[in-house]
Amino acid sequence: MKKQQKTLSPFELEAKKIVDKYADYKKLKKEDFHNEISHMFKTFTEALLRAELSQHLGYEKSNRSKKGVHKPNKRNGFSDKTVNYNHNSFRLKIPRDRNGTFENKLLGKYETSLADIEEQVFSLFASGMSYENITNTIKSIYKKEVSNAWISS
Repeated sequence: MKKQQKTLSPFELEAKKIVDKYADYKKLKKEDFHNEISHMFKTFTEALLRAELSQHLGYEKSNRSKKGVHKPNKRNGFSDKTVNYNHNSFRLKIPRDRNGTFENKLLGKYETSLADIEEQVFSLFASGMSYENITNTIKSIYKKEVSNAWISS
C-alpha cells in the first residue's frame, strides 16, 4: 500500500523553493536567509491586509458587480508604508477603499513596527497553514472569530 503524500500549503511550497534555491549550503549566507524570510513575511502580511479589506467591503476582489448592482464602497489601490521588521525595513502596500472608511487592525495608522505580530505569523508558517491554525492565530491577533471563507481569501 502506497503512503499518501501530504499536500503542501502555498507557504510550505514557497519555503521548499527557498530551500531548493540554496541546496548547496556552501553558498548560503545569513543575509540571504533573512532576506528570504523578510520577503515571505511581507508577502503574507500584504495578503492578510487584502483579506481584511475584503472583509470590510463584504466582497472579494474577483467578484465583479453585475450591471445595475451598485456597491457603496470599492477598492481604491494601495498606499505605501515603510515598516520595520526583524532589524530590516521594507515597504508594505496597504490597501485602501474609496470612502476612506477602511482602517486595518493588523498595522495601525501610525505604527511602523510589526514586531508584535511576528510570532503569530511565524506560527502560521510553522503550523502548515491549516484552517484551524490560521483561525486560532487570527483570533489571537484580531480578537474575533473568522470564517474559512475569510481565511481562504
